[in-house]
Amino acid sequence: MRTQIDKSQKNKSRAAEDSIVQKNIHSKQEALVDNRPEFLQVTQRQEMMSHAVRSDSRKMSGEVMQCLAMKYGDSAPIPADALKIANAQNGTRDEDIGVQAIPGMVPEAVYDAMGDKEKVYIVAHGRAPLGDEPAILQDGHGGTLSGANVAGVINSLKTGLAHKNKSIGAVKIEACMSALSRKTEGGFFGETFVTAKPSLLADVTASLAKVYDVDSVTVEGNLGFSTGNELEEGGVGNLSPKNTEVGLLAAVLEALSAVSAEDWDLDANKALRKDGLNIVRKYSAALAVFDKNSQISQLITTKTAVLVNQYLGAKVKLVRLDGDMINITTLLGGYIRQDPA
Repeated sequence: MRTQIDKSQKNKSRAAEDSIVQKNIHSKQEALVDNRPEFLQVTQRQEMMSHAVRSDSRKMSGEVMQCLAMKYGDSAPIPADALKIANAQNGTRDEDIGVQAIPGMVPEAVYDAMGDKEKVYIVAHGRAPLGDEPAILQDGHGGTLSGANVAGVINSLKTGLAHKNKSIGAVKIEACMSALSRKTEGGFFGETFVTAKPSLLADVTASLAKVYDVDSVTVEGNLGFSTGNELEEGGVGNLSPKNTEVGLLAAVLEALSAVSAEDWDLDANKALRKDGLNIVRKYSAALAVFDKNSQISQLITTKTAVLVNQYLGAKVKLVRLDGDMINITTLLGGYIRQDPA
């Protein structure tokens, strides 16, 4: 305690000294200011010329200073994230362009205001491929977009810009796992997924080429559960592959919770179950840490890996375990973000 008090007193003294120095510097600067009208006019012209040179140098260097923000869905945090991008891009142009909603027609005025090769951000919730289901974007209310749907949005933007003699820039799908291709090997029942399941990004690129004969657009995405965006301090943060896969186990359990006992053994649900079992097998150690460091031990009477294996491996749906699976799903979703390693 004494050390902290002494440091505080030293800091206060240093702050007072700094304040006096700053005042002295400020006084000297005021004494040197030339307020003559002719001097002020020259200074203003120099500032205007300097600003023009900076703007021209940006254009001449080919640096894209603007971007278009689009969003799919209104569930949090999509609107706020898209608005951050829109605010960042509006700071670089003479007029504001609001966030464009998907689906919807982009107004002509937006194409008029956009720059050549302007980057486009599509902000949405993303889900990686699960079981035999493809990767998708989600609106948070049950609606989804496939890679082919996203390719259609991109091609429409490209066409609209072409009518203005402009080109589309890179497209960033600002969604979780939008660039994640998955391979889960050595599953139970002798199942082995040896081919990586394509990412949403791969589906978009393939559809652009096959359906629209477009191969000149660069499409980017995120590899894991992600937070933030490229235009804010800190950029995009992605969870590790381990935590991303453990998070996907929660997605598998959530999807299966809505499946009826009669549909439990359908091929699509079998694929989901096998996918989940593969994750448990590969990341059983991570689930053991989850048991130790989360509140799940207060809600279930056995280890998470054991319980999930029992649930997913059953030939009939164990309805009595539905409540436990809901608890595991809920806590896993928050836990992987608290422990991002």
